Amino acid sequence: MGEQVENLLDLGERAARFDALRTAIRTTPEELMDSYRDESAEWDRVDR
Repeated sequence: MGEQVENLLDLGERAARFDALRTAIRTTPEELMDSYRDESAEWDRVDR
């Protein structure tokens, strides 16, 4: 039963981390998101 409780706690922590990520993305200024998109696109080109 301890393993099941641990798994449930892990799921709760995971959900909290995703909520924090969603909030961070939602509140990021558009000019920073533009920069992020540009940098991500550049890394995508390098990886290919």
